[in-house]
Amino acid sequence: MPDTRELLGMLTPHGIRMDGAHGGIPRLTPQDVAAAMGMGEIPEEQGHLLLVKYCGDNTPIHKLWASWFMRVMEKKQFEGWKSDKPGRFEAMSRFTLNETLSDNLCPVCCGRATVWAGNLEQSCKRCEGSGKSHQTPRMAAVALGVALSAFQKTWVPRFAWCRSELMIWEANAIAGVSRALK
Repeated sequence: MPDTRELLGMLTPHGIRMDGAHGGIPRLTPQDVAAAMGMGEIPEEQGHLLLVKYCGDNTPIHKLWASWFMRVMEKKQFEGWKSDKPGRFEAMSRFTLNETLSDNLCPVCCGRATVWAGNLEQSCKRCEGSGKSHQTPRMAAVALGVALSAFQKTWVPRFAWCRSELMIWEANAIAGVSRALK
């Protein structure tokens, strides 16, 4: 069975194949995948994450944003996180959600992980052969409007929690859809 993320991609619009490859009857149709999302017993916000990230459906983006921001504010209250300026937790929420939803492809190799130097193909130095661009602490500090030193002292653990929590949301949702497809 294909990867669940690829199956979710079946819900996106497709054009005709121009590469001359032969088609065929898919074993799973987009309707099967959509039904699995409904039967996967996944929380609504996690389903929204999958729809936005893998299916190209931006209709639930506002609900996803609201759910994510509420989750960050719950964590803030539980942990007693403080901020010297209003809006910093909103900026952190926006930054981490955008980071999760974007492809983060390396601008040098366009996600291929390798570049050509003359006739020689070599690993991309910018992304260290991963194909992904990395959001740097400096980028996050700028998004929050804090100095890099203040970001590293106070905000790095908070960003780490946000990234980890979003990864958990995504993994749980993918597992739910995968279980429903079996």
